[in-house]
Amino acid sequence: MLMRSLLARYGAGFPVAHWIQNASPGACTGTGSISEGGTIVITGTTGCFGSHLLAQLLQTPDVARVYALNRQSSGDVLALQERQRDAFRKWRIPWEDSWLTDHRVSFHIANLAKPFLGLPQAVYGELRRSVTAIIHNAWTVNFALPLSSYEPQISGTRNLLGLALGSPIPGGPRVIFVSSIGAVWSHPPLDPAPESLDIEPEMAVKNGYTESKWVAEQLLGRAAEERALQTTVVRVGQLSGHSHTGSWNTAEMVPAFVRLCQRLGCVPTRHEGASCTYVPVDIAAAALLEMVTCGSDERVLHITSPRPASWNEVYGFVAEDLAVPMVPLSEFLDRLWASARASGGGSAHALRFAGLVESYNLTPTEVTLCIERAVKISPALSAVEPVGRADVHKWLSFWEEIGFLASSTASSKL
Repeated sequence: MLMRSLLARYGAGFPVAHWIQNASPGACTGTGSISEGGTIVITGTTGCFGSHLLAQLLQTPDVARVYALNRQSSGDVLALQERQRDAFRKWRIPWEDSWLTDHRVSFHIANLAKPFLGLPQAVYGELRRSVTAIIHNAWTVNFALPLSSYEPQISGTRNLLGLALGSPIPGGPRVIFVSSIGAVWSHPPLDPAPESLDIEPEMAVKNGYTESKWVAEQLLGRAAEERALQTTVVRVGQLSGHSHTGSWNTAEMVPAFVRLCQRLGCVPTRHEGASCTYVPVDIAAAALLEMVTCGSDERVLHITSPRPASWNEVYGFVAEDLAVPMVPLSEFLDRLWASARASGGGSAHALRFAGLVESYNLTPTEVTLCIERAVKISPALSAVEPVGRADVHKWLSFWEEIGFLASSTASSKL
């Protein structure tokens, strides 16, 4: 299996840091943190979740320095900074321009799969000497890509672990990997997936994205077991729109599904027991940073709602705001397949989407995540409320304002 092969290739030969040469395997020896003058390396800050993480880091007074590592095709750091400004605007994140020019943050064009992370050696040396926490958030989200396409990102994860192991700081920096519920996608649905790395690769077999997340998770686990590096895998479930503005990335499945419902003129009901465990993206970012600062040695934590809402109730609110009826799943699928067949040049895409919706909706139960440890560590996560009417209204209003949804009655509600 390619997953095991990649793990064997990139999980062998971790360097031994001088501060752990006398530590027993599995011992957690450091105090890596983002507080008390911490220096943070964070990857992938221009995406939606990454932008929220960066904004909250820059509002944390105890953070002394942030190194934001991103790809930039032009090779121009100023263009990268402008991309970050555009991301803050796009996701309606309150920000100040001084954040991007303040000495506390610097932007760097990186290629994590290359030696020294694709950075100038002088910059890499700065990181190695000063970093107290690494938040690895960058990852390509493309469910059509095979696992082999993700090898550069797996290699990049290994290189970030190498950066941490090269630190002269006693105990080294904490490494946090932003993973996905997809890494345990095939876990038995009646039993919540544990906050553990003791997960067979078969649990992640779905597509290259989920499989690559499993491999990267296991790399962090090996670095912790064999080199006493402080690592935490944070598996993230479905994130929803911002708790105040409703801003939600339209490239994701849920926004695309809602637009499809508007186009078809109906919203389907689902099987009894189907639920929404969405967490607003800004609250998820706060929860993850709490997980970094807590000082816990937990190897795996989960971000998903502790208070699920009924899927039919949530999407009943969607139907109300769209001013369309809820219909049985069979009727919705009939309309969907008919639309797909009649869509001309776009039929291939529509048919794939129809198949995805059918498969998703016919699943009798879905994977759930255990969050017992996570809610003890994160006050932000423990306080998450079930998705309600006001949340749905904010999402739809945002999508309508940016032209993603056609004008409806959403703006007149509440």
